[in-house]
Amino acid sequence: MYSADMSAVVTRLFAELVDGTLDPRGAFILNSGDIGLLRSLDELSPADASCSVNDGASIAAHAQHVQIGLSLMNRWAKEGNDPFADPKWGPGMGDVRRRRGAVGANPKPVAQWVAGVASRARVAASDH
Repeated sequence: MYSADMSAVVTRLFAELVDGTLDPRGAFILNSGDIGLLRSLDELSPADASCSVNDGASIAAHAQHVQIGLSLMNRWAKEGNDPFADPKWGPGMGDVRRRRGAVGANPKPVAQWVAGVASRARVAASDH
């Protein structure tokens, strides 16, 4: 299955989610003017990122979860196959600043995923 037609669409949607609505033509997912995930995380203090509401997970924990998911998706984009079959979990994230930084202060995994989506023009039947 060729995914070249979908590649540009998925790349733009993902970029909007993480970078915000910078395109003057408007937004598809976020409201116009929304700043996106990365800048939203950058604006949080470590204390705010660590707060749990109603005994739920903190924003820092969710950011770590996103980082783990992106690392698996980046493996898929780079190597193919099923990254969930043998996930390579990184070392545990210690302090809140590092957990928040997993996605917010270190946009490299995000940029890698955007590049991976943009360049993956052929999807084998076994990939889905």
